Amino acid sequence: MSMGLTRYGKAALMLAVICSPLQARRLPAQIPAPEPEEHIPAMPDRLPPRALEQVAAYTAENSDGHGFVTAKNLAWSQPYVKVSFEAVPGQDLSAYYPLIEATAKEWIPKGTRFALSFRNDDGTYRTWTRGDQWPAGVIRVAFEHKGSWSLVGKQAIGRDVRPGEATMNLDLGPVLKPVSGSPAPYFAGVDRLTVLHEFGHALGLAHEHYHGQCQADLKFDADPGYVQTVVPGTESAPQFKPDAQGRSPGIMRAMAGSPNFWDPRTIRLNYDWNAYSRDTGLRMENVLRASQGGAAQDAGFVQSSVIDRSSVMLYSIPSFLLKSGKQSQCRFVAMPGIVSLSPMDRQAFASLYPPSE
Repeated sequence: MSMGLTRYGKAALMLAVICSPLQARRLPAQIPAPEPEEHIPAMPDRLPPRALEQVAAYTAENSDGHGFVTAKNLAWSQPYVKVSFEAVPGQDLSAYYPLIEATAKEWIPKGTRFALSFRNDDGTYRTWTRGDQWPAGVIRVAFEHKGSWSLVGKQAIGRDVRPGEATMNLDLGPVLKPVSGSPAPYFAGVDRLTVLHEFGHALGLAHEHYHGQCQADLKFDADPGYVQTVVPGTESAPQFKPDAQGRSPGIMRAMAGSPNFWDPRTIRLNYDWNAYSRDTGLRMENVLRASQGGAAQDAGFVQSSVIDRSSVMLYSIPSFLLKSGKQSQCRFVAMPGIVSLSPMDRQAFASLYPPSE
């Protein structure tokens, strides 16, 4: 829940043209094709106020005397955690359960002393309802169309989290409409990334762009003199872009428009580490990352010296929202058409859930 390559990737096609010398003289001078215009993507992690209150309550009860929540405090200590899907009357989403299960389990390599359990003893998928008086699963997944989000690790078992409440929401959007159709499109786009991102949170990982290197490069405010400029075709639900002089609308204005329509508090919580820290009480280091030595420290959250530009926990941030533009180290880089965990994502997971000896 950003780059020289876009989040979805760009494939360069080289076309060899064989022609006679006469034909060659008649060919016009080649003009480089302009890069596709960047747009604001739909972002995950729209944490609702109720869930935010639960995060703050959990932190207040479980932080140590110095106000830190350590990696071990948020990582699961038991050998497995039960996951359940919300059973919504009149709606059958079971075709998507195996896809979500398989994607979430990509976080967990063989030999790890931890597992996610999605099924009952008889092989059926575990479900929960809003009226439950006893938790049908520790991680309870809902499918509301209000943005995706997840509580982080053990925040899901905080005292203020009721058995009939979701601890994660996967807004898979049009992929779930109609539910009778083939689930195959799920693997084709951002929805797979959303599942990896939100289960990363559920396992205890924070946003990669909370890394100090990225925080310093985010352009929250509009450039001086910015003239509000709307992407053609989005007038009824405006999406903002740089103006004719290349001046940026800034994150606060851009994310308030289409397709996210976030309020200022939501924008700050999802982008600004200091704001997130203030509202949640998480007074840790910027991001959950293994140190260069490889092991997470008991004293608190640690980060790598360089941001992981391939992490599924990094937002896709257009270059015009970054002070360094297209040279920014905060721009997401991925292989064309591939949505997968990066080596450092796997290293971060292993630092919390070491393999069996």
